[in-house]
Amino acid sequence: MVRALGILLGLCGFIGAAAAEDLEAALARTQSKLTAAMRELRALDAQLAKARRALMETEKALAAARRAHAKAEQKRRAAKQALAKARRELLWALRAAWLHRQTPPLWLGGDVSAAAHRRMLLRRLLAWERQALVRWQTAFRRAQQAEREAARTQARLAQARKRHAQALAQLTAQRRAKRAWIEKLRKKRHALAAMLRAQQQALASALLAPEERRLSQGRRLRPGMLRWPVPGRVRVRFGKPAPPLGRPADGILIAPRAELVRAAAAGRVRYAGWLGGMGLVLVLDHGHGIWTIYAHNEALLVRVGDWVEAGEAIAYAGATGWVEQETLYFGLRKHGRAIDPLAWLAPRPRTRGGRR
Repeated sequence: MVRALGILLGLCGFIGAAAAEDLEAALARTQSKLTAAMRELRALDAQLAKARRALMETEKALAAARRAHAKAEQKRRAAKQALAKARRELLWALRAAWLHRQTPPLWLGGDVSAAAHRRMLLRRLLAWERQALVRWQTAFRRAQQAEREAARTQARLAQARKRHAQALAQLTAQRRAKRAWIEKLRKKRHALAAMLRAQQQALASALLAPEERRLSQGRRLRPGMLRWPVPGRVRVRFGKPAPPLGRPADGILIAPRAELVRAAAAGRVRYAGWLGGMGLVLVLDHGHGIWTIYAHNEALLVRVGDWVEAGEAIAYAGATGWVEQETLYFGLRKHGRAIDPLAWLAPRPRTRGGRR
């Protein structure tokens, strides 16, 4: 698109690179912002993926912790039931020992007759029951401890899941905002492109229209036939570095000593308006592919489509665009190619000091 604008400006005789600098810079800035926003969006996507993975892993760990907590709770209940059973059995053994303190029961040996032997068996039974009770008490306490540990782990993982979910929500909001900013930049880029296309169409319709019969059948201009647009000193010659960018000038810069800018030859106004760093620009079509350009004007006195005669006032000299002092850019194009205007300008009359 910018290249097409450069080609068009070259055909109509403008300084292609300098004249397109503003629009090109605006597009470049917008594209740079868009590229940076896309890069930030990719970084946010990576962070989102990482946050999703962390949340997924935390949810898996939380599910495992819940299963461990349920298992520990089940073990605690089983240990509690076994402990209760052990207590019942111990009480039953104590009651049986009390009831059968005279006659030994069959389950203690059946025919035990000695009292000492009977007491020894009862003591062993009670000791065994007490050991069983102690084992189940220990198992119950361990089950309780495991259940508490599982509950703490579950609570810690629930907090971690909450943090990951909040981070994920925050990143999602940031990504949504970044997407909106990217969409805004894309709309701005589209608007700039539309402006460029509109300018191209306007320039094409004004500058590439068929030449009128008067231009096509008029006298051909040759070197030495153009009038000086303003009296003054040539500040920058053709091909020399021109301010402010230091690029080779495809015209000449004149320090005007008069207020009015005059047509170098008779012709039709093809463009009259603002053009970026060139300021107020006027383009005259002289037929047979010869165009003259007058830039950095303060005000224009003619409009597109007007016919002007050689020497007719067409603008006021000024300092619009990328110049710091009053300057007239005067350019010459032949079939779209920049040529040195000094070779086509008529010699200026010598003054008393011998200067032109």
